[in-house]
Amino acid sequence: RLSVWVCGESREYGRVRTVTKRKQLIFYKVAVIGVALLFLFYPVIADKQPQIDARVMITAIGVDKTEQDKIMITAAISVASGGGESSGGRETTASAEGDDLSDAIDSLARALGKDAQLSHCGLVAFGRELCMSGVEEEVSYLVASGLISDGASVIAADGTAEEFIEGAACFSEYAAF
Repeated sequence: RLSVWVCGESREYGRVRTVTKRKQLIFYKVAVIGVALLFLFYPVIADKQPQIDARVMITAIGVDKTEQDKIMITAAISVASGGGESSGGRETTASAEGDDLSDAIDSLARALGKDAQLSHCGLVAFGRELCMSGVEEEVSYLVASGLISDGASVIAADGTAEEFIEGAACFSEYAAF
C-alpha cells in the first residue's frame, strides 16, 4: 500500500499495478493482428489511382438517331499507349447505340472494355435527323451530367454525325479539335 500525506491528511492507495505477462501477450497479439490487417488491406487502399490504360479519352462525339428511334454515338477516341507522356496514343473512332444518350455512352464503354472519359471532349456534333426531331433531351443530359467541358463546341452536321466525326478524326492527326 501507498500512503501519501496531503495537507495534513493521510490517504492510502491500493497496490501499484504492474503490467502482467498476460496483458503484454494480449497487447502483442492485438498489435500483430493490426499490422497483418494493414498489410492485407493496404493494396486495396493504395491502388485507388485510376490506371491510364483502363481509360479512353473521347475528343469528339457525334450523336445520331437511328431508324429504330435509338441513339447512336460515334466517338473520336484517344487511347493511351502507356509509354509515358511523349509517346502519345492512338486516334480512332468507335460507335455504339442505346435507347438514350446515357445508355449509348455506357454501351460504348462496355464495347471498348474501358472507362469512357468525356472530360476532354471538345466537339459534340448532332446529325440532321436528330436535329429535325429535337435535341433538347440530349443537350440537357450532356449539360446536366457535367460529362463534357464548358468550352465544348456544339454543332449540327449537314448529314450524319457519324460521317462528320469520322472525317474530323482523320483530320485530327494534323490539327486539334
